[in-house]
Amino acid sequence: MKNSTEKKLNHKVGSGMSLEAVLDVCQDMVGLEEACTYGDYLQKNCKHIEAAIGAEIVLPVADRNSYIIKNLIQENEENEALLLGGDEEKQGDVIQIRTRICYGMKYLIFVPLPVFDKSADKQVYTVLGSKEKLNKQNNSYIYMLLFSMHIYFRARHEKEEHQKMYISMMSLMTSVIDAKDPVTAGHSQRVAEISKNIGHWLELKEAEQYDLEFAALIHDIGKIGVSDYVLNKPSVYTQEDFEQMKHHTVRGAEMLAEVGISRDIINGVRHHHERIDGRGYPDGLTGDKLNLFAKIIKIADVFDALTSKRQYKEAWKIDKALDIIYRGRGTEFDGEIADVFIENMRPNSWRPPADEQSRMLYRQDPKIKKSVSITNDIYRKYHDYMSVGYPIPSRKADKVMLECSNGFMGFDWGETFHNSQFLENKPVILSYENETDSLFFGQLCGNDGVTAIYYYFFRGFINMGIFLLGNSKVDFVMEQIDNKFGEAVEIDADTRVYIGKKYRIVYLHTYDDKDLLCYISDYMCSNYVFEQK
Repeated sequence: MKNSTEKKLNHKVGSGMSLEAVLDVCQDMVGLEEACTYGDYLQKNCKHIEAAIGAEIVLPVADRNSYIIKNLIQENEENEALLLGGDEEKQGDVIQIRTRICYGMKYLIFVPLPVFDKSADKQVYTVLGSKEKLNKQNNSYIYMLLFSMHIYFRARHEKEEHQKMYISMMSLMTSVIDAKDPVTAGHSQRVAEISKNIGHWLELKEAEQYDLEFAALIHDIGKIGVSDYVLNKPSVYTQEDFEQMKHHTVRGAEMLAEVGISRDIINGVRHHHERIDGRGYPDGLTGDKLNLFAKIIKIADVFDALTSKRQYKEAWKIDKALDIIYRGRGTEFDGEIADVFIENMRPNSWRPPADEQSRMLYRQDPKIKKSVSITNDIYRKYHDYMSVGYPIPSRKADKVMLECSNGFMGFDWGETFHNSQFLENKPVILSYENETDSLFFGQLCGNDGVTAIYYYFFRGFINMGIFLLGNSKVDFVMEQIDNKFGEAVEIDADTRVYIGKKYRIVYLHTYDDKDLLCYISDYMCSNYVFEQK
């Protein structure tokens, strides 16, 4: 076996290891007759493995108490945070550290081994040494080789029903696209984790959850047949590029069928780019014909792609990604699964995006559109004043009026600020606009979820009022607004509009995490003039 191993491990491209070398090592592992552990195998075959990966094996299995880590930390305290830090998003990354503690080596490479039981297992590494810093492509191949070895030898000691599947998949696991592109090296694992969570939320049986997680882990295995040029292309795909990329679902399913994997897993891999409305690929199946695993992996795959940084885009915020999932219910995604996913993933600040009916009303009613624009413009000009930390030396309002039949806080629309009752409340003039003869007043409040009240006298007459809401009472206030004014017109995740008598109410969650409730008269909606930019 030694001679065949040595021969196969010499399949390299230039100075970097090839994927064929990875596959050959795994085939040799599957053919092993003697019993040994992962660490034993690396030690017994270290010379051949080192020849394949272009690095020396310093320590097959190292944990936080290993001498190599302790020495590195003593050499440079920054290494402690890098190696032992709690950044979960980087637990799967290969870590390279420049060092002087190992003679003849300039760099130590720490390859993380998979954690099977998060409640019991601790993160461990295989430590490699190199004279030169390895590029990301080599890191990716090395990671998949050692990752596969570790799982294989772990599986040999398992007595559960999935042992055979683990062993049969070892040569295929290393051909996952994660080995070809380090940018997506964490993608498959994240999709597997998300899919596993969805399976748990859907209360699938334990065996189903296990198969689902495995299907998600290898969902992109067919990309091994896609060229590196297409996978790493930063520009827009040509039709030929896209056709090559689309074929990875078919190729993945064919690879799995050859080793006798269950039909549910195969279908999950083949159909994870299908759509509920039948407009997906490769088979154009509709919702009722789609495998459950495929529907789940579809959502997990899209969500991770949106929230991860790629060579062609920055990572999206969770709220924006959830908007895409929400809008795609019943067309791109299974509606029930999407609802369960959103319910468990949504941050407290997220709200469903506007539906089509609201969008139509938004386009048809110019006052709705204008009131939103006015709210944003006023906040742009006066956002420094609209803060719980801004000092407003005035008397507090003793009550809040959420519903005003003809005006704001008891003052009729069009009334001037000379009203004696208004002056007695002692609001403070915060700003004066000379060009429009308009004034902006502020007054403290500590009642019913409102922390401050602002009055805007447009052209000398009151035409806008604003409540600054306390973050902890937003839901309480908005529930009252919903009860008084009915269903809102949803503009986007941060904006909605209610229609009152002679005015519009705009709820706005601002970019700096404040919540405003803005009352705007019809007169102001019709006559407000925006500054020329």
